Amino acid sequence: MDENKLFNELKKLSKRANQRILRLERLTGIKESFATKQLSDYLSSEQIKGWTKTGRVRVSKQMTETQMIATIKATKQFLNNSLSRVTEVKKKTKEYTIKAEKPISFAQANTLFQTGKNYTWIYEFMGESEFWSFRDEVREQGWDKDTFIEKIQGHIEKEVDEDLKKDLEALYLYVME
Repeated sequence: MDENKLFNELKKLSKRANQRILRLERLTGIKESFATKQLSDYLSSEQIKGWTKTGRVRVSKQMTETQMIATIKATKQFLNNSLSRVTEVKKKTKEYTIKAEKPISFAQANTLFQTGKNYTWIYEFMGESEFWSFRDEVREQGWDKDTFIEKIQGHIEKEVDEDLKKDLEALYLYVME
C-alpha cells in the first residue's frame, strides 16, 4: 500500500481515537483507562512506537510502513471496542455499581475491568486447541511460572511488558488450578 495513503488513514484514525481518549480522560479523570489501556500497551512497544508521552496515538511521517500498519490496526480495534466510548464506560460503571450494591467510582470500575479480563485473550496468539494442548504439556512437565512464561513467549509476537507479564502469571495460575 502507498505510504501516503497509509499516513492519511493513520492521521484520520488517530484523530478519532485521540478525541475518544480525551473524552474518556475527562469523564474518568484517569489516563489510560478501560480500552485505552490495551491500546497504550500495544502501541508503546519498542517496535511500534505508536504512542506519545502525553498518552495519544502517534502520527509521524518518520514511521515505517510496518509501524503505520500496526498502529492503524490497533487503532481500529480500539475504535471498535465498546469501552472506548463514554456511554459504554458509564454503562459498565453502572453495572459494577449494581453488582456491588453501592456506588463505584470510575477509578474503581476501571480497576475491576482491568482485573476482570477473561483468559480468552491468549487465543489472539495461539488457537484454542493449541493453547489447551500447551496447558497439558505444562502440567505434564511440571513447569514453574517462569518456565511457563518463557515457553509461551515463543507464541507471542510482541514485547512482553509488565502488564502482559502479569496477565501471563495470572494465566499460569488459572491453568495450574
